[in-house]
Amino acid sequence: MISICHILWQSLYNLGARRFDIVGIGPIRCCPLERALGTGECKKEMNGLAQAFFNATEILLLYLTSQVQDMKHSLGNLYEITSEVLDNPKAGGFKEAQTGCCGNGSYNAESACNVDAKPCPNRREYVF
Repeated sequence: MISICHILWQSLYNLGARRFDIVGIGPIRCCPLERALGTGECKKEMNGLAQAFFNATEILLLYLTSQVQDMKHSLGNLYEITSEVLDNPKAGGFKEAQTGCCGNGSYNAESACNVDAKPCPNRREYVF
């Protein structure tokens, strides 16, 4: 995937792009539906790959910006930010970080939260 990013970003640069705002991959298999379909836990091995991809992305962006003087980038670590909220929801002002605010069944994930669904009255307390 990194080689594809390299080709893509180089092509965008060649077309005139000079500023790149990139956001990394967040935690994998951690939302309520994915928890309900799996073991109830985030997939540690997949999340290790997400973190490795972020690190490789950072190295690639540093390399690309070292090759051309007028290319600028910012890289957001979505994995780190989201993990902090999921691991310590109270610090982010949440009470619930695993179960959805609307729906039913395991993790409130067995029916969709669509326009017909009634969200919980305290939805600001839920991450999802």
